[in-house]
Amino acid sequence: MIEVAEIGTKAAAVTFIGVGAGAPILPPPPEFKADHPFMFVLRDKVNGVNLFMGRVADPPRDHQ
Repeated sequence: MIEVAEIGTKAAAVTFIGVGAGAPILPPPPEFKADHPFMFVLRDKVNGVNLFMGRVADPPRDHQ
């Protein structure tokens, strides 16, 4: 389970992945507006394994 709030994020399991100084610069992520209920999956594409699954049942509707 992952809990995301304005004060931070909590997960049931934690894994650290370090990135060295030679890491590529990534483009900015696409804009994602969570203004309605949705489900999400964090998936390891290499091994085909779902790492986390969750849902946002009642997202705040007052954000722009």
